Amino acid sequence: MATDFQTKSVVNVPELSATQTPSAWADATSYVQGNYVTSGGLTYKALTNHTSSSSNTPPSSDWEETNVSGIIDLVPVYTGGEVTVHAIYVSNKHTGDVHFYLQMRDGSNNHKGYILYNTVVPAQSSLVVEKPINLTASDTASDQRKLSIYASAEEKLDAMASVLVIT
Repeated sequence: MATDFQTKSVVNVPELSATQTPSAWADATSYVQGNYVTSGGLTYKALTNHTSSSSNTPPSSDWEETNVSGIIDLVPVYTGGEVTVHAIYVSNKHTGDVHFYLQMRDGSNNHKGYILYNTVVPAQSSLVVEKPINLTASDTASDQRKLSIYASAEEKLDAMASVLVIT
């Protein structure tokens, strides 16, 4: 058995535009082509301009399941061993508040859930998350888990994760 402590970092976390930032799907809401929503733990992209109703809840002909472009991996997929993220550090280099999203994805980049959603990092400060997150290591993409991150302001956040890998 081998133990390896690793530091994974992303300098200048990418920004998603307002239409790319997923919001929770809502009934009786006007959506334009290209809007992103979350529903049932998955992310969908609007294929048409439409007003939502109970008859076009994602997935439907108005929506496609998607991976939002601009999301970057903070902790990659591992194919073996036990993987635990011990801490995540997010630093805001901007003079205004920045929101960020940390999500769990599988090896095929399918959304599996948010760890942190629309979390605010105040201007010129840092946020530390010291809660262990166990990631599934596997040779099968649908069983693998990784952490991905994106922000509300381009190149204003730096993120780092402390990862323990036991093989």
